[in-house]
Order: sequence, then structure tokens, then C-alpha cells
Amino acid sequence: MTLHKYASESSQASFDHNIRWSMIGPKELAMVVGKLDQLDHDGLRGLARKARIGSELKLLDMENDSFLEIKLTGHGESEARENRISIFSPIGSVLLCAEPGQVLSIPSYCGGYRLLVVEVKQPIE
Repeated sequence: MTLHKYASESSQASFDHNIRWSMIGPKELAMVVGKLDQLDHDGLRGLARKARIGSELKLLDMENDSFLEIKLTGHGESEARENRISIFSPIGSVLLCAEPGQVLSIPSYCGGYRLLVVEVKQPIE
């Protein structure tokens, strides 16, 4: 399932209209910098489990029991229709450093979403 299809299948879960994809404020930027610093300090142990740039995440939307697969990217590489989300977007900043089993709250204009991180696949280096 693609993010674009996911957004258009349900008016209640319309990510395209409810989440600001490309605009983050100072709070989110500080969160991204802190998480990148955390990944740096965790070393190989943290890189093995935690989502980072290039990681592919399988998520379960806890509201409608549907799965969503996305890839975290850096600035300028994101494309919502292809499920590539920048870590500098509101949703990407929350997904950065996510681990399997973690439940994340994604803010939106209509209240938000709860996503369970099912799997984190690391990029092949």
C-alpha cells in the first residue's frame, strides 16, 4: 500500500490534508537534531534497531488496522506519492529513531494518528 493510496482511501485518515508534509517549526527541528545526536552516541547498537535516513519502516495504523510502508529520506529526497518521507517533515521527525514495537503519535489537524512500528529495515551499506 502506498502513502498516496493510503491517504485517498479514507477521508478520516487523509494524511495529505491533515499533516503538514514539508513544514517543520523550531520544535520539530530541535527534535530532529537531538535524535540525530542520539543515533551518533548510540553507535552500532542504535543503528541496528532505530530508524534513520534510508530505513524502511512498516507501520500499523491503530485506528483502521491497515499497514503503511515508508522510507525515511534526507532533505530534498522526499516524495509522498512514493512513500519517501523526509526526516525534516513533521511525520519524519517523529519516525526518526523509532524502534519495532514502539507506538507513535503523529499530530494532525483533526487530532492525530497512532502508529505501531512493526518493522525497521536498515539500508544496505
